[in-house]
Amino acid sequence: MSTLHQAGRTGEHLISTVGQISNDIVDLAAGAALPAGQVLAYDSVQQLYVPYDNGSATAGVAAAVLYAPAPARTEVTRVVVTGRLAEVQGDMLTGLDAQARADFGSLFIVVR
Repeated sequence: MSTLHQAGRTGEHLISTVGQISNDIVDLAAGAALPAGQVLAYDSVQQLYVPYDNGSATAGVAAAVLYAPAPARTEVTRVVVTGRLAEVQGDMLTGLDAQARADFGSLFIVVR
């Protein structure tokens, strides 16, 4: 019998938010599929949100958390992100590290 793995569900990583003020609709760069709870950075060169990468010069500052899964994309896609005033469950975030946790402090995103 094969084992199935269920990815995180839409918004499952959220503990609390301040309604719509916590969310934004942003442009996500083309790329591989991303799970709900993916930590994102704003790439000022491309002017798009991309998966957070602490080792990158342009994607090394955590700026938001992806609200719902994003399928693989060949073009820029509009997505909902949580970008401020929220409480999230750290073990359900993809790409979270100590630096991203610190970056979220200035956005008032509390990681539990």
